[in-house]
Amino acid sequence: GKNFYAFGMKNQSGGYEIRAATDDYSFKSVLGGRNLTIIHGSSGKRENVNIFEGMIDFLSLCAMYSATQPKFDSIIMHSLSSYGKVKDWLAGRSYEKISLFLDNDRAGKQHIAQFKKDFDKVSDQSILYAYGDHKDLNELWQKHS
Repeated sequence: GKNFYAFGMKNQSGGYEIRAATDDYSFKSVLGGRNLTIIHGSSGKRENVNIFEGMIDFLSLCAMYSATQPKFDSIIMHSLSSYGKVKDWLAGRSYEKISLFLDNDRAGKQHIAQFKKDFDKVSDQSILYAYGDHKDLNELWQKHS
């Protein structure tokens, strides 16, 4: 008899990655198959790509820049377990720079190291929010917006 609200983001499999739309409880799931979400940038150039651990960090960056579409391509992993899919997707493309917006925690740092091992020109953007000991870009945005 309770109402629950969530929002979602379509992924490459045609499924939806969903999150609770309230702070009262934490809920993450997928409707359909789990996959990455790829959002092409407004510049039309494929020189840079931003990689986000989750959709909330991606949306926070858009809010920070008042953008409905980012300038550069973006990949939302939805889970660090999607690293293999990101690696496969990037292998067929020649981006000049890969900017990582992964969580400021042990797992995020391990994946940053893995990206740096597997790819050239990787830039760890977590320094933007790690300085204030924020967990992620969304936490930084919430505390300073």
